[in-house]
Amino acid sequence: MRGKLRQRKVDAVLYLVLPNRGLQWTDNIGQEVLDFADAEGKDLAAVDWWKDADHPAEEDVVRVALRYGITCSTGIVVDGGHVYLVRRPTELKALFLKGDSVRAKAAPQRDAVNDFIEKNWSPGWTQASRELDARVEASHARTVAEASEDAKAEVTARAPRDELIAHWTRLGGILPDPV
Repeated sequence: MRGKLRQRKVDAVLYLVLPNRGLQWTDNIGQEVLDFADAEGKDLAAVDWWKDADHPAEEDVVRVALRYGITCSTGIVVDGGHVYLVRRPTELKALFLKGDSVRAKAAPQRDAVNDFIEKNWSPGWTQASRELDARVEASHARTVAEASEDAKAEVTARAPRDELIAHWTRLGGILPDPV
């Protein structure tokens, strides 16, 4: 799956990364619009399609913007595929943590059901259930590790562009460490 994720391109979303680490997005727009705006010197901040994201621009989002983005009057616009790859580990961790919380709340009922099945129908059921839980946990850990590798590869695949760094700092943006 990892190789496919690297090749996956989310070309229907753009992000506007702001110097205060604000993040805005729009959909149904992609790399072609970025290329056109860059070639024609158009300011993508001037359009009214931007919506606030539900999270700030973390350092990895700023890093990909400094590598793959184009300047606009208020920040840097970057294709959503890059943002998706670097945000994926964080999103997966949150998703798995939420699942862990739900499972923890359901544990007394699950344990009671497992005990009933073990005693009445299927000896070994409880041990098999524990083994399955361990395999799921290991799968989650592998998935997060692979997503983290993909995110790192996305950031290290290209050096930050000097003109984007200069633009970012001119707008008052603080560079991530390391850039």
